[in-house]
Amino acid sequence: MNRLALARILGALAAAVLVSPAGAQLYKWVDDKGVTNYGSAPPANARNVQKVDESNPRVSTVPGLKPEEVQAGEKRALEQKVDQLERDLDAQRRATADAQARADADAQWRERCRADRRIDCDDPSRGQLDYDPGVVYPYYPPRPIPPRPRPPRPMPR
Repeated sequence: MNRLALARILGALAAAVLVSPAGAQLYKWVDDKGVTNYGSAPPANARNVQKVDESNPRVSTVPGLKPEEVQAGEKRALEQKVDQLERDLDAQRRATADAQARADADAQWRERCRADRRIDCDDPSRGQLDYDPGVVYPYYPPRPIPPRPRPPRPMPR
């Protein structure tokens, strides 16, 4: 038996045991494809149906969660989902408020621009300087280029 088949069997056994209620009978059977399955009730077309003895130390069963525990887990999951949705809604509201504030600032800039009778009031970013005019940047004048020597003039005769 290869490891994959063993893993499938153990997975099926674990799933069957977790799903089956405590005190229910556990069955082992082979389906039409030749795969061994475990469960609380075998299907009608199952072959080699055997009752599994839970007192056997080779078989371990784990009782499922109590209904109260399942409900508590579902309630926690629902509360987490509600919290996430509320955070998403708050983020969306903040983004909408920021966009509205930018639009209001642009509209105020346009009004001031038109009040100043400027002609470049189409783009609010054009009215803002990319540099600080109060900062004096050093100005280095270009170095003087030395004059080229001239060839000597011929002497008049």
